[in-house]
Order: sequence, then structure tokens, then C-alpha cells
Amino acid sequence: MESKFSQLLLKDISKKIMEVPFSQIEDSEFISKKEEALFPITTLGSVDRIFRAIPNLFHSTILLVSVLSILLIYEPLLMVVSIILAVLGFSLSRVMIRNEAKLAQNNARNNSEYVYYLRTMRNPEIAKDVRIYKAQPFFVEKLSKLYDYIVKASKVLYQSREYRALINQILSVFLMIFIYSYLIVRVTSASISSAIFILLINAAVNFNDQINVFLSELLLLNQQLIYLRPLVEFYDMLKGQRYSGNLFLDKEIKSVEFRNVYFRYPKTEEDVLKGCSFKLENCKNLSIVGRNGSGKTTIIKLLSRLYEPQSGEILVNGVNINKYEEKSYLKQLSIIFQDFKTFHYSLRENIVFDSEFNEARFECAIEQSELSKELHKFPKGIDTKLSDEDEDDSAISLSKGQEQKLVIGRSIYGDGSLLILDEPTASLDPIAEEQVYQHFRSITENKLAIFISHRLSSCRFSDTIIYLEDGRVSEVGSHGELMNLNREYASLFNLQASKYQ
Repeated sequence: MESKFSQLLLKDISKKIMEVPFSQIEDSEFISKKEEALFPITTLGSVDRIFRAIPNLFHSTILLVSVLSILLIYEPLLMVVSIILAVLGFSLSRVMIRNEAKLAQNNARNNSEYVYYLRTMRNPEIAKDVRIYKAQPFFVEKLSKLYDYIVKASKVLYQSREYRALINQILSVFLMIFIYSYLIVRVTSASISSAIFILLINAAVNFNDQINVFLSELLLLNQQLIYLRPLVEFYDMLKGQRYSGNLFLDKEIKSVEFRNVYFRYPKTEEDVLKGCSFKLENCKNLSIVGRNGSGKTTIIKLLSRLYEPQSGEILVNGVNINKYEEKSYLKQLSIIFQDFKTFHYSLRENIVFDSEFNEARFECAIEQSELSKELHKFPKGIDTKLSDEDEDDSAISLSKGQEQKLVIGRSIYGDGSLLILDEPTASLDPIAEEQVYQHFRSITENKLAIFISHRLSSCRFSDTIIYLEDGRVSEVGSHGELMNLNREYASLFNLQASKYQ
């Protein structure tokens, strides 16, 4: 039950994290709270300890009631003194446990950073940089300092626990001295018989044993509940669901329009988009260009509903996108982000992501993405797994070009009516990038498409190009029209072209 409940809890947390607004995922406070919430479950074993404490508490309660009944009948004073000392010990321990909980929460943050450094030092992707720049001492020093801090903090935590145990032991010794002294006086004065003396001594010893067990388990339960408070607070953060409309989008996207859109990222003071306006329709393709920080990727994040604008409207088929039911809306989008990801599953699973497999659509996707030309290189064809540290011998690592074909196949299989490329070819050479964009244009002839690229040569054949400057659309037109304007687009294009002359 302990294991099953812990796994269900982690599964529920993971599921809810995937459903929260994207803006929370990038929020440092949210990330910190997530680490604090998971630490008692994954590291401290709080759930397991609660499961074990409850039956022990139930067992001790039954024995305590029995023993206290005997003391109440024969010597109520002993019962009162025993309860007073027990409550005193519990109160002192509870105060100390609260301080221990704060120490444990601080350890959660440092433990997260410690794990980060461990993973980084084992990451093969940084091996070249570490060796070239002789960065080994840097990472070792960082890890050592953090390790020393965690050890010191843990020492304080464990000392507090030992002091708490010592206080309870001292109170227990005082209680037993008082009970024995009191009962010896009573039996020597013939106030109680030797049989009752033995009965009360046994009851007192049992009470002392069981009250220690009871309070220990009660304090343990209280301690774990304190540790789990960040989890409760984190669940409150997970409740902040974004609004999803109820208008089902069952038609292809025929038009996209930004109307005077203003947007700034959370916890920042400057607008990224400042009255951005443009329109795309009639199965045309659009290239969005501009300098770094001009808002190109932000447009895609808003269009995909990862964020919402502070003012203005984003319309799809003439309707505000927030009015559409989210799942049906996103189904119409096929997006390849600049920082696209592949997963340590088979090539097929990396493309499909769906239990309802469509063979015809899948074959079309790997054919149009040209991934089919690569399959003979893979040990198990389309069922070959991508490599990880723990993978089998048949797992492979893809080249950048192969990864590119994989994610293009993923977007084609998604069969969205609006296709978006957000600079996914940044790591490719100009010729390879040109081939990717030419190929993508050929498969988007009857669909809307949006391309973002730093290399303006890839935009020459777009129906429309918009040039973003300081969060606004400053130029609109075809490549030829913008070159004739001889403004920022032409200047940037000529600058890039000159590098190849």
C-alpha cells in the first residue's frame, strides 16, 4: 500500500504539472515549490512513514487506554502526573520538529542543486567543453562546497533529533523515579497491598513504554505532515487552470490574425509585443523575421496558447482563439520549435505519441519527411530506440539532420492545418537549412504555414514576409517588395548575403 500510494501520488502530481499553464512551468517560484513538494516524498519517505505510524498509533492507543484504566481505578494521581509529563514532552518535541522541518525544506533546495551538479558532471554532452577548458576543478569545487553545506545542515538536523530524544528520555526517567518512590511509600505504609503494588508497577512500566511509543509515532506523524505542507501548497498552485473555451474547432485553419497585440512575460516590466498586427489567409505561407528579441518566438507561443496577451486579440478563422476548446484547437497546429525534443523511445513512438495508430498517415509522414531513406541505417528500423545511458545495444543516437527529419515527420503525422517552423534548423548549415525549408514548402502548398528563421535567404520564396522591430510589424510584403523598400529587411539581407560573397 505504501509503494502503491506513493506511485499514485507522484503520477497525479506529474499529470497535474502537465496541465498547468505554461507560464507556471517557466516560473522560478513554481519550480522551487515543486522541488520542496517532491523532496519529502522522493527523499525523506514521508508517505511510507505515515503509513507505518498510523497502525502503531492505533495499537499503542489501545494499550494506553487499558493501562490508564488501571491507574485511574487505583492511583489517579499517577495517571495525572504521567499525562502531564507526556504532554510536556510532546509540546517541547513539537516545537523542535517545526524547526527541523524548516531545516529539511532548506535541504530540499540544496539537494536539488546538488543533484543538478551530479547529473551535469555525468552528462556526456559537456565532456568536450570540460576537457578543453579544464573545467573539472570548477565542477568539483562547486559540488564539494554544496556537499559540505548539506552535511553541516544535516548534522544540525540530526542533532536536534537526538536532543529531542534525550529530553523525552529524561522526562521518562523522572516519571519512573516518581512512580517508584510514590508506590514504595504507599506499600511500606500499608496503604496498598503487595499485589496491587506489583500490578501498579507493571502498569506504570507499560504506560511508560507505550506512551513513549505513542508520542514517538505521534511526533513522527506530525513531523511528516509538516514536511508535506509544501506539497499541499504546491497542489494549490496546480489548481490554477487556464480557461478553455467550449467552441469546438472541427474545420481547417484558413486565416490567422493578430490585432494590436500587447504582451509581456510574467514578472517582467517591458512589453515584448507592442501593438503587433498582421494577417495570414488563403493557404499562403508567412515568414517572420527580425533581430534577436524582436518577438518572433513570442508570436508562436501566443498562437499556440502557451501564453495569453495582456491586450489585443488573436483570431483564427475570425474567432478569438480563447473561445475554442483547447484540445480541438491544438489538434489543428503542427509546430516544430527551435528547441525541439526527441525522447528515449522508439522512432515510431517519437512520431506518433498516440494510442490510435494510423498506418497510412504514418507511412506518409516518414515518406514526406524523407526519414524512410534513413531506416536502413537503424538496427530495428522504425522500432529502433533512441539511446540513453541505460539503453540496450540496439539503441542509437541520431545526427542533427536525422533528428530534423524525425520531428518533421512528427508534425506531418499530426496533420495540422497550420504548420509552424520556429527556427528548428538553427544548428544546420545554410544548404541543409535551405533544403529543409524548400521541402517543407512543398508539403504545405494547400495549408497555412509560418516560418521563422535568422537566415533571410530561407524566406525568399514566402508569399509574405513581416519584419518585426521592437515588438511591432514595421515592414510587410514579399521578398522583392521589401528589397525595393530598401529599409531594415533589405539592409539585414544584404549584410547576410555579403558574408557569402
